[in-house]
Amino acid sequence: MTSFPGLRSGSGARLFADYAEAHRTPGNRACHAAGIPLIVFAVVLALATVRLGGGWTAAEPVIAAVGLLEIALDPPAGVVFLIFSAASEASGRFLIVRRGAVGALPVAAALFILGWGFQFVGHALFEKNRPAFVRNLRHLLIGPLWMARKALPGRH
Repeated sequence: MTSFPGLRSGSGARLFADYAEAHRTPGNRACHAAGIPLIVFAVVLALATVRLGGGWTAAEPVIAAVGLLEIALDPPAGVVFLIFSAASEASGRFLIVRRGAVGALPVAAALFILGWGFQFVGHALFEKNRPAFVRNLRHLLIGPLWMARKALPGRH
């Protein structure tokens, strides 16, 4: 099994090893480096259009829940994910103030589609395999954490 420094052992390490097997080529990794942040930003932006009251949106509880899961798997990378998600939420709120919630949703949809386009091109053109989440839906959470690890020195 591939070793992932700093990753807690157990099922998280197995998920990362399985994810790594489906993401070996530089072209696919580059597509994911572009696609995953676009997808995360798009989801956060869409969630930020849903007001819960008291200044809260649906983005904050989702970011908190997913962030806690990511931190449980890999604390340093989970913090990077949380910072990116919080920055996405702040950027999303700015966009919503400028365009309104209704105006922000097409932007979120376009970025979501573009992000997934990168993912599928990476797998079809470079990797010649199906995305890892097809085998295990938990890989939808591993992908963003995988990219967050890339921001940390020595954690590739």
